[in-house]
Amino acid sequence: MLISEFATLTSLTLYLQGQCFVAISPENFAPGFNGRMTDLLGIHIVMDPADPNCPVLVAGDPERMNMKKCDDMGGIPYHINVVNYMVRDQLWSET
Repeated sequence: MLISEFATLTSLTLYLQGQCFVAISPENFAPGFNGRMTDLLGIHIVMDPADPNCPVLVAGDPERMNMKKCDDMGGIPYHINVVNYMVRDQLWSET
């Protein structure tokens, strides 16, 4: 959906909040940074969690868990509101 199309649906002022996304290569921080970060993550993942029902997670774990869930389900689950929106505005096609 284009911003111009979105503007007709709702006020843009709620969505133009100055977000910024940056991708930085860890090798650019300092010599040996990757090794030190690997050691740090290794220490964290073997720690006892504060809540025994919640495992200790490191960067990428939630994403990998979601990818496995989608693989197990055979597709990406969509919230019913998204499905209803797509059907209502005919933003889907049967292939």
